Amino acid sequence: MRVAQNEQMTIGEVDISNIRFDPKSRDDILKILRGLQFIYTHPALRTAIFELLGAKISPKVSKTNGRPRMILWNILVCGHLPGLELRL
Repeated sequence: MRVAQNEQMTIGEVDISNIRFDPKSRDDILKILRGLQFIYTHPALRTAIFELLGAKISPKVSKTNGRPRMILWNILVCGHLPGLELRL
């Protein structure tokens, strides 16, 4: 089933809102990660983005079958981080 985000965290998982980034780092990826963190911590914005993303999924794709761990949050993150692949 395609869900926006899992409500229950698993063992060893870190809450995204608790991650701290080095403000002195000049790495470009931190801008993307901070943006994703901002989206994650603002539920109204996150819901609006997930609605848009869910509408872009092909209507031929079953929303009740398929990869249960391929949640919309993972699709959003993988779409922003080139070279990142999910290990399901």
